[in-house]
Order: sequence, then structure tokens, then C-alpha cells
Amino acid sequence: MSARLERKLFDSIDVEESHNNEADGVNRCSSPFGIGKLNIDDELDDNVCVIVSPKKITRKPLQPQDPNIIKRPTKKRSPIKLTSPQSKRRRAKAPTTPQSTIKKSTESKDQNTSAEEKILNKVKERVQRKRNNGRRLVVMPSERDPDILLTFNTISEAIASAQPYDTIFISPGTYNENIIIDKEGILITSTQTEQAGGKAIITNSSSSSPLITIRGDHVGLSNLTVCLNQHMTLTTVTNPLILIRSIEKSIIPIIEHCNIHTTNDCCIMISGSAQPIIQHNNIHNSHKTGVYYKQNAQGLLLHNQIHHNKYANICIRGKANPRIAHNVVRDGAESGMWIKEHARALVEHNSIFGNKYPNVCISGCAEPVIRCNLIYDSSQTGISVRENAAGVIEDNDIYNNTFPNIYANNLSSSMIKNNRVWGGKTGGMLIKGQSKVTIKDNVVYNNAHHNVQVCEQARPLLEGNSVMCDRNDSKATFVCQKGIVCKDQCTPEIRNNKVYSHENSNVEIGGNSAPFVSHNEIYDSRECGIYTKQNSKAVIEYNVVYGCRHPNICVYGHSVPEIKYNKVHDGYQSGIAVKEFASGVIEHNEVYNNKFANVKVSGYACPKILNNKIYNSSQSGIWIKDYAKGVVEGNHIYGNKRENIFVEIMNADPVINDNMIDH
Repeated sequence: MSARLERKLFDSIDVEESHNNEADGVNRCSSPFGIGKLNIDDELDDNVCVIVSPKKITRKPLQPQDPNIIKRPTKKRSPIKLTSPQSKRRRAKAPTTPQSTIKKSTESKDQNTSAEEKILNKVKERVQRKRNNGRRLVVMPSERDPDILLTFNTISEAIASAQPYDTIFISPGTYNENIIIDKEGILITSTQTEQAGGKAIITNSSSSSPLITIRGDHVGLSNLTVCLNQHMTLTTVTNPLILIRSIEKSIIPIIEHCNIHTTNDCCIMISGSAQPIIQHNNIHNSHKTGVYYKQNAQGLLLHNQIHHNKYANICIRGKANPRIAHNVVRDGAESGMWIKEHARALVEHNSIFGNKYPNVCISGCAEPVIRCNLIYDSSQTGISVRENAAGVIEDNDIYNNTFPNIYANNLSSSMIKNNRVWGGKTGGMLIKGQSKVTIKDNVVYNNAHHNVQVCEQARPLLEGNSVMCDRNDSKATFVCQKGIVCKDQCTPEIRNNKVYSHENSNVEIGGNSAPFVSHNEIYDSRECGIYTKQNSKAVIEYNVVYGCRHPNICVYGHSVPEIKYNKVHDGYQSGIAVKEFASGVIEHNEVYNNKFANVKVSGYACPKILNNKIYNSSQSGIWIKDYAKGVVEGNHIYGNKRENIFVEIMNADPVINDNMIDH
């Protein structure tokens, strides 16, 4: 929660609690904020009778023990001093299986009550104290009894007669009207407290204006069904169902335990300086967006079910900055959540799944924080970052999405860290279009085709990640073919990662790309550890590459890498193989204990092999053949079981100078 919102929460309720305490002959309400549970066995407090039945009322004198009379005694409470505890965030532990991921993340929802939510609870108590001193009004769809005070046939009539911090109880029934709430502190709630939606329905057949417009501070809506008449034609739909708007000052209404659905533009729109608290609602089936934040809107969106909306389930734009937490956001006809146009938001501890477009789409210079969420089963990508978007994506479980789990494009520059990314049906991460994201300390595993692909002039930083194929995971859907793939003129920096156990190459570099690959541990591939091809120009230095079934490093097809200061050992074939017109520089490496030649040069290749330490191969130290050329100079070559340098004289023609060869 922003400092502005927190300050507003304090300032707006820090008033004298003796307001309206004088004896005015009006019954008081002490129901919990947002849920008006009524006890019909209570006694009458003064001379006011409140009837909760929509049926025809028989007139009779007021009696203290009348079962239809509600008593709401005022209880004096000591003032509560609000303090803002330091907000603490938990980092979710990395799971070993998808099932444990889901279980741990679900359990954490009850354990991660934030400082903002604790403050919210205290604020609601203070607001409720002021409401205890307000009057109780009842709205009934049946004919009004003139002998009963403060009863109304419409909600609009009740609002017109209400004073600040009055409570309006809505009897079961359907109310066809558009209402505007511009008085401070009014609570509108159903008399029934069953599940979200209750029995009181507010609806209308006209969309010329929002069904409910909220302009007052501390307004409350609870336990209502709010919907547009099902017979509305879509051609007349232009307005939100609920509009919360404030321009001159910030307002903090609270909407909770409501069932909100519409064929209208969107279910809830928040704009201006509004900072609502929207919690425990069912928000669904709008013609466009479920919850729509724009301009400078803020506030909290907590513990809601938001689903089956035709556009994004949640849209945040135009410098809006809400906190979105502990919601289930699912089955949208487009995106689950779309954050765009310089918006900032904190999105945490949500389950976001089953949406047809990206579960989370970040675009247009937006800078949200997306953390500790479950993001899965989209028909497209899990998270899409594009169009100069930035922000932080951390501690999420992102899995089983149809397109790559994470997609970054169009100059995006997000920080993507500490996530678990697995089970993507067409890949784990796809970084392209000059994106410069930072991918740090993630676990990326068991995605189809490739775990990470970088292409189209992208220049990300990949640091401290574990990129792997976990063959021991019996429940894995895919066996990942490749670890990190670089192509199409990309220039990533790949450093301090562990890349291992893939079916094809652990790192594949092609398509005129020029990555900088340093200080990585690359091992146990079923094919090559590092494979360069197609005119690529990689710099490969200070890596440890070992235990691969094909050459630990294979240089192929006109690629021109610089391979320096690496340790290349214990390969099942060659340590370094250079072939098919490849060239480049192999310098200051330690190449040893490989089962074929430590260094093999063939197929018209022409590398420079300089100042390396090459020893203990099960075959030759250096083997040059098949019209290969190049320079072999200044190397220390020893302890190999066959020739330290073996050249097939008939068709190879290298230059060999100043090597130290120990027999």
C-alpha cells in the first residue's frame, strides 16, 4: 500500500468519536462492517421499528419484545492507536514437484497477512465505530408502511434521507434503479448473510449511466448481487456496472461479499484518486473487463474470484498503482491481467490460470511487481512483457502454459528473478525483439523444445540460473531438448549459470548471434555441452564444460567463436571439436580426460589453437584431418594415450609451432 493510501486511511477516520452521540431518539447499528447480520430477537432501543420482510406488513403498536424489531445497542470501546508495522514479504521455497508447488503456495495464502491488511482491519473497526452512532434505514420492495419510521421502497430514497455513516439494510428482493452514493460513510448491505451475493439484487435495464456510482468516502457495499438486466442488448452497452471515481480528493470505499456480473462494459471501474478496498467478491461475465483501474487509481483488490470476463479479467493502466493479492483470476476470454501505459501495481499471492491470452500481460512502459503467484494453463503465454515494459517478476511458479511460460519482446527490461518455470508446452522462456531483461536466479526446467531461447537482436542478461532437464521427475510432461538457444543476431550475456542434462545441446549458439558466455557450469548433455554454428561469433570463457555424450564444445558451420580460459574435460567424445569451415580462436584452455581426441579439427576448419594445456585423452591430444588447416602454437600437450598431435598428412595442412610436447 502506498504511503498516500496509508496516510489517507489514518486521516480520514481520526475524528472525534462523540460525533452524533447526543440522544436523538434513533436506534443505533453495531453490525460488523460490510456484513449487516440482523438479530430479530433483539429488543427495541428507542421508538423506531425496522421490518426486514418484503411481505405486506400488518400495522400494530411498537412493543419492546416484538420479534420483528432489531436492537443495535451502542458499545463504547477504547480508542485504537494505529501503527504501521514494517511490511515483511516471504519468499516461496522452490518446489521439487508441481504438486508440492501448488500445495505450498495455497497454504501460504493464510500465512502471509500483510501489514496493509492488518492496518485495513483496524481502519474498518474505527469506521464501524462511527457507523455505530449512525441510524439504521431499511429498504423493502413491498409497499411502505407509513406507521414504520425510516423504511423506504427504493435505495435511492434511502440514500437521499441518509446522513453520513448511516446503515441502509436491503431486504430480499430485486431493485431496478441506478443509484449514486455521494454521502460519506454510508453502508448498503443485505439483511441476509448467506454466501456472496445474498438475496438482495440491484439491477436495471438501462445502461445510460453506471448502475452504482460511488463518490463518497468510506462508502460500503456488502452482501449484494449487482448485475445488469439479462435482457440488455449488447449494442447499448457503454458504461461500467459500478463506477468509483474521485477527482478532487481520494476516497476509500469498501466493496465486499458481493456477486457482481454484467453484460456491460466492465463490472467495476476505478478512476481518478479513488483508492477502494474490494475484497471477497465474485466478479464475472462482463462484456469487457472485470476490474478496471485507470488514471491514478490505487487501493486493494483482495481475496476475490474474478473470472469469465470477455476482455481482461483485470486491467490496470494510466499510472494506476493498486495492490492485487490473494485473488483467483481465471478463464478470461482474453488476458487474466493486463498492466499497461505506465501503470504500477503490486501483484502477489494470486492464482492466475486458464486465460486464453497471456495470464499476465505487461506492456506500454508499465512497471509492476509480480511476485509469489501461481501462473499456469494459459492458452498462450504465462507472462508476456513487451513494449518498453519493466518492473520485477519474482518468486512465481509459472508452468504448463501453451506458449512459452515467459515471453519478453519489444525493448522490455524487466527483472525476472527467483521464479520456478517448468512444463511450458512450447518452451520455458522466449526473449526477442531487442529485449534487455535480466533473468537471474531462476530454476527453469522440463519445458518442451527449449528452456530458454534468445533471438531477434535481444540482449538479456542471464545470471545465476539453473537450466536443466530433470530426468528423475516421473511426472514431468516433457523431456527438454535444449537448454539455452541463441540465434538471429542476439547478444545476450550468459554468466554464472548451471546448464545441464538436456537431450540435445545444453547451450546452442547460431544465426549470427554473438553471446558472451562466461563462468558457467555446463555438463551432462546427451549431445553437446556448447554448440556454435551458422556464422555465430560467441565469446566463451572461464566456463567448466564436462560430461557430455557428444563433444563438450562443438564449433561448426562458419562460426567464429573465441574459446578462452575454459576447463573442458571428461567428455564421452572429444573435448573440443572444430569442423565444417568453422574457425575462431581456442586459447588458454585446459582440455583433458576426454575419451576421443581432446581437440579435433576437421572438414576445412581453420582455427587458431594457442597456449592451451591439453592432456590425458584416451586417444590423441590434437587430431587434425579432412582438409583442415589452422595454427597450433604455444600449447603444452602431454599424457595422451595416442599421438599428442596427429595430422593426416594427405589432406590436412596446419601450421604447428613452438608447442611443448611431453612424451
